[in-house]
Amino acid sequence: MSRNYQRSKEILKWFDDVDESFKQIGEMINNFESTLYSLKKEINENESLENEKKEEFLKELNEQQEFLEFNTIDDIKVDELTKRVEVIKSITEFLHPELNEKINDNQLNETVINMTELNKNENGSTKVEL
Repeated sequence: MSRNYQRSKEILKWFDDVDESFKQIGEMINNFESTLYSLKKEINENESLENEKKEEFLKELNEQQEFLEFNTIDDIKVDELTKRVEVIKSITEFLHPELNEKINDNQLNETVINMTELNKNENGSTKVEL
């Protein structure tokens, strides 16, 4: 009975960890999507930006948005999200070169770091084989 109890505790902990991972991934994806919308709005309202550059940036942002629309949390891999974060980061750096250093240290990189840590946790010792 003790062995079954211990096994049950391990399984419940695994489910708790998975639930927390999904919650954190969901929050990161929401932040990513929020950044997309903010950049789209900024690009559309930016009168000093050439139309060709606007179209290029909006196309890139639309591709990122489509990625989010056509993938579930289960489908999104850390390395794929990292590539997409880099696209947003490059657009933001172009629009705000003065913020380049802050961007490198803040939200977008935190998203990638958190996704990497969650991926390690999911592939590491917290998993219990059923």
